[in-house]
Amino acid sequence: MVVRRTASEASEARAMRSAQQMGSGTTSHDSDRPGMDVFADSVFDASIERGYKGTVYEMDALGYMKKTPAYEQAYKKLTGKDCKDPDGYSPDITGMMKIVREHYNLDPLKPVKPIARELRLAIIRYLKLTPAEANKFKFYTAVQSGALDSKHHIDGWFEYEVPGAQPRWVGVDASMKPEGDKKDFTTSMEVNRVPVDPETEDQRKAFVYLIEQKFAPRLAKQFQAIVDQERAKAIRRAA
Repeated sequence: MVVRRTASEASEARAMRSAQQMGSGTTSHDSDRPGMDVFADSVFDASIERGYKGTVYEMDALGYMKKTPAYEQAYKKLTGKDCKDPDGYSPDITGMMKIVREHYNLDPLKPVKPIARELRLAIIRYLKLTPAEANKFKFYTAVQSGALDSKHHIDGWFEYEVPGAQPRWVGVDASMKPEGDKKDFTTSMEVNRVPVDPETEDQRKAFVYLIEQKFAPRLAKQFQAIVDQERAKAIRRAA
């Protein structure tokens, strides 16, 4: 079986070590990308099991929110809805993100799943964040959290903490569909068809290309301005 619905930490670690070794020192040119996109799509199609669903892919790609009774109570107090109600809707994205942060039972600096973990590390490299800056850059999964996932297409989000202000965040929508096959959601950026458990050489090659050269640069651009702004503030304070 190539794509697993669940993967052990040991399997993920082995896959990521191989992917990082293959990805080290690689470069990309815009002229190469159409061919690499076709290659990555073919690898993904070949690796998908019959019956493998998008909801499972989201969990395999980004992890999922484990809803505690305290979380469910806070969610209902905020939205007036049950977070398990597939038809429940709330427009309060900021409020729902706040209660996810407050009840999060994972480490936002160390995402468990390879796609989320390696995206965060690649974005840190693109932005050239210092260790102190990297500690401000976090990932939260919103899969199975309620309306963030089901209605706003925010399966998770990256955020950069800003002292005295709301974090700068960018939502992520993990999708099995080809790029451009879904409507352009204003709340999130799609991360399409990345192998969740790369085992073969082709899967690792596709994984590295999609993470390092396609999706991480797009996401990093959304944070460049706020990182530059915070660095400029730090220089003025030190002057």
